[in-house]
Amino acid sequence: MELISQDGAMASLIFISDQVRPVKGFYLPRLLRAIAERYKTAKAASTEEARTSGAIFQDGTFDDGGRSIGIGTLRLFNDGIAAITTDTVDSDLVLDDLFAWLKQEFQFRDPSTPFIRVYQSDLVVKFDHDPASAFGLIQSFLDFIQGQGPPTAHPTKSVVFRNIAFSADPTVPGLTPEFTIERRTNVPWRLGLYFSKAHMQTKAHIRALEILDGLLGAAKS
Repeated sequence: MELISQDGAMASLIFISDQVRPVKGFYLPRLLRAIAERYKTAKAASTEEARTSGAIFQDGTFDDGGRSIGIGTLRLFNDGIAAITTDTVDSDLVLDDLFAWLKQEFQFRDPSTPFIRVYQSDLVVKFDHDPASAFGLIQSFLDFIQGQGPPTAHPTKSVVFRNIAFSADPTVPGLTPEFTIERRTNVPWRLGLYFSKAHMQTKAHIRALEILDGLLGAAKS
């Protein structure tokens, strides 16, 4: 499998607001200005946005011991904070720095209820073994679908695998993980590029796709 690009990686800390906020509160405009300055964001959230839909900062940077980490988006909500970079390891570094700084500068507090840390990883890959090969058992079904197209359609296009998703029952309490694979938008399918989103760390996401690629290869042999 070839990793084409790491499109995005989000790490989030979810907490109970009353346990984290400073006992005496804070001055919101000062907090927003300070965050924008610390992470050198091109776009800073307005006070109105922060109070209604959450504070969103875009296109920033974080210096990790001389290594510059690009921050696509930094989000602050009433019950959590999230950072988007290109690797969840980097997103975690930004979150850890932000919360430590909030404690030091604005008297935020460690919650008595442990944080919930969640992830999302977005990758573009090219498999050694095309996932479409796994659907040979239902070829007659695909042929039937293709045969039901408009009779005037020309040329006839082959109906093949486009996307697949794995998840959990959302009615069961707890976070609902998702794992999706779909053909890359606006790219000819013959190039074999796939976009994948997973609620896991970037390293684990890459490994999961490698496992799938290996299973597809074993099924063909």
